Amino acid sequence: MNDDRTHILEFGKLSKMAIDVPYSTLVGKGVNAWSCGQLALSRAAQVLASGDLKAQAEIVCTYLEQILLASDLDVTNVRRIVVYFVRTGSTDDRVLQELFAARFGVHTMVDLIPLPRFYYDGIELECDLFCGAPVTHAEQESSATHRFDLCMTARDAWLSIASDATALADTLSALRVFLARFDFDSSNVLAEHWMASTEDLPAAISMPGLGEGFDALAIVNAGAAPGPVRGRFRLLRDVPV
Repeated sequence: MNDDRTHILEFGKLSKMAIDVPYSTLVGKGVNAWSCGQLALSRAAQVLASGDLKAQAEIVCTYLEQILLASDLDVTNVRRIVVYFVRTGSTDDRVLQELFAARFGVHTMVDLIPLPRFYYDGIELECDLFCGAPVTHAEQESSATHRFDLCMTARDAWLSIASDATALADTLSALRVFLARFDFDSSNVLAEHWMASTEDLPAAISMPGLGEGFDALAIVNAGAAPGPVRGRFRLLRDVPV
């Protein structure tokens, strides 16, 4: 069934930001919708729960739920949440994964991206939200050097990977074999984003990427925080010719 609803949720409903050109809180059509840059800010642009990563994550989850409600969407439409955060301890990744899974379901892909700091003092976390069609199938593959997470819908797929920087070539080879099982190849890649620590940037920049239009110079520097090289992708099932 076609869903022609257009979503444009006005900026400033949840909080104010000190920026000259406000952007929409959410835009989309039907179940395909996107919201970016959600922070733990009050309506007056004051930082809430300053320095408390978990408390800010709970606040942002509530904001995301309010955004969905205002757009006639719900948690079943959420396909991916990208969580940019300042790491405060060794358990942060597990705590955030469990928190977002509890609020948005196990089929929501949660991509954790550690950063050195944010532009607001006291902010420890920022989230982007992506909505889409219901998941029809989910797959996971892991080894000593990589992990793949894939959620498929009738029309597209959402993919997240993590790889040891020293094994990127092997990871990409394994990834192509993994995707071929579901009839995906490089031509199906709609969006490709990579993140690597400062130490691992040279290895990431020298790799060929997955998609045909990959730009190695667009890899995000995640700062000095250690961790795997991470990639996130959206794949289209039917590629226009």
